Amino acid sequence: MSDTAGHTPVLLPQVLAALNIRASGAYLDATFGRGGHAGAILQNLIANGRLLCLDRDSMAIAEARVRFASDPRVAVFLAPFSSLADCADQVEPGLEFDGILFDLGVSSPQLDDAARGFSFTQDGRWTCACPQASA
Repeated sequence: MSDTAGHTPVLLPQVLAALNIRASGAYLDATFGRGGHAGAILQNLIANGRLLCLDRDSMAIAEARVRFASDPRVAVFLAPFSSLADCADQVEPGLEFDGILFDLGVSSPQLDDAARGFSFTQDGRWTCACPQASA
């Protein structure tokens, strides 16, 4: 898992200002990554605030589950954007968000580890998990 201690989230003050966080609100970090934005959002929520974290990267989700395991305000999902409404309904049927963050792109852990297939500076082995096309 990656170390979040040295990570600086992109445009954090601007993101928090744009979200205009309401302490008892419900928020979605749809691209958890290293969790910098999620952690900052959570710092602004009180006991009845909600934070949902989504990512398709299983390593990021494993980190989120460890990091927020003891916080009842947080729900973590390994899921694509298309499952957003289903994930919200699992937390609370009809849950509406006060703010949603999509920090699109790749994360540092994906770039830093050549084996993950995103590195610009190192060769890594890439394998396709998709079905083979027929001739």
